[in-house]
Amino acid sequence: MKSQVIATLVALASTVAAHGGVCHYTVDGAEYNGTLWHLWDMENNPIPDPPQVPSIQRRWDFNPVFDVTSGNMTCNWDGTATASSIHAPIRAGNKITAHWDNFMPDVFPNVWPHSIGPILAYMAACPGDSCEGFDGSGAVWFKIDQVGLSPEAVDLRGPWEQGPLLQPGADGTPGYTVAIPKNLKPGKYLIRHEIIMLASRPPQFYIECAQLSVTGNGTASPSSDHLVSIPGAYADEDPGLAMSQWWMGPGGSPFQDEWNTTVYPFPGPEVWSG
Repeated sequence: MKSQVIATLVALASTVAAHGGVCHYTVDGAEYNGTLWHLWDMENNPIPDPPQVPSIQRRWDFNPVFDVTSGNMTCNWDGTATASSIHAPIRAGNKITAHWDNFMPDVFPNVWPHSIGPILAYMAACPGDSCEGFDGSGAVWFKIDQVGLSPEAVDLRGPWEQGPLLQPGADGTPGYTVAIPKNLKPGKYLIRHEIIMLASRPPQFYIECAQLSVTGNGTASPSSDHLVSIPGAYADEDPGLAMSQWWMGPGGSPFQDEWNTTVYPFPGPEVWSG
């Protein structure tokens, strides 16, 4: 029992010591910086309040969201209040990579500190010809991608596809790449990247939103069956969230019966491929 308590405390300490998020994007081959407005007030941060330079990314906080009913589930802390007219152009069918990187080692001691849980990507069509001022409310979000367990996983303790974010990828920074649905109708969209960290109770949600201008010849939009409200898409009792525990992960003990599978029940709607 003592060893379990110690392991839990170690996991808790490592969890609260370092978090993070998407710091920049590669959109259709072009690089875009993130919005790092929150870094100025971090404890022992030697970096002054960064200038409010234009960015495609909505504001976000270094720490996770815990409450699935919170308005911060939409686009993170203060993310829906960001006013920006910058949109990254991308042709439907082409790729966007969200990077969790370590270009500020004094602030981010690790590239990404977690490894247990899924990564998901959502989009929402913005009204009119700009996402500026759009708060993402209502049943407007559709899922375009999700990744969970790695192929070598033997149960839900992992390893997970989130794990490689701990190390730089082939391009020098870690990232998660998704393709915009090829037949998606042109327009202005928010893209929402989300990491769910399951080695925690309750699970932790890391969310960032960015603004895109989708081009191409697509004609499709998701039907109401694929559209959800965020918050509203998840509930604490969803199987893919309720299984979370501090000791979840490779070798985690005591073993939970619901972990004895390699089929992870993703929360939220089915993926819309266009």
